Amino acid sequence: MGKIFLTITGTVVVLNLASLLIPDGKYEKYVHFVAGLIILLTVAGSVFQLQIDHNTLYFDQDVFVLENPTLQNEVKTQLIEQTLKEKLLQELGVEPALTVYFTGENIQKIEVADCGEKNTQVVETILQYCDINRSDIMIK
Repeated sequence: MGKIFLTITGTVVVLNLASLLIPDGKYEKYVHFVAGLIILLTVAGSVFQLQIDHNTLYFDQDVFVLENPTLQNEVKTQLIEQTLKEKLLQELGVEPALTVYFTGENIQKIEVADCGEKNTQVVETILQYCDINRSDIMIK
């Protein structure tokens, strides 16, 4: 937080010093406009950086770590959905829409679009790759 404050303060000080060096005249309003834009972008960038820092995403000993639990679930859901779609396409030649729902660390249920005659094979393939009960796979 202190780093953000120093960045904004430093930007304001440098721009004020620069505006003192510019002679008064017809360019003064343009210089003030550009200085205001730079300050605005600095503040917005700092706020954005603060938001990124809150939802920290970093590499720790070659392991991908995501600290925000909501983002963890979103990433986990997308990875499982994408992996299942790829396996179903490779093994059965179908690419149904599917949605994975979590309860804590475990898959609660999986909803899969109807694949016609291949529904049974789709369920079997999902069971092969996911720790889930057959009754938790919903064909819609």
